[in-house]
Amino acid sequence: TEIEGKKISDVYSIPRIALREDGNIWIADDGKLDMRPIEVLWRDADQVLIRDGLTDGELLIVSDVNAPIHGMDVNTGNDQPKGKPQNGPKQKPANKE
Repeated sequence: TEIEGKKISDVYSIPRIALREDGNIWIADDGKLDMRPIEVLWRDADQVLIRDGLTDGELLIVSDVNAPIHGMDVNTGNDQPKGKPQNGPKQKPANKE
């Protein structure tokens, strides 16, 4: 069965849990929380396709942050020595589809 529709390119597929209630995504930008509005092109229960708001290699925060404030410090675990627990938010590097 073939499904007809428009082919889209230059989009990012992100986990559905990364899309916040206010339509933003959270990025760990140089140790700071960056809350960015995005336009959703398509979504289902597990993933969301977006075009803007993300750049290859940026760290997308997919875990919850208590009382998030734009610009607050976030610990991504990248500065932790090996063997130490990482208590920062979970993140996922951005890659275009």
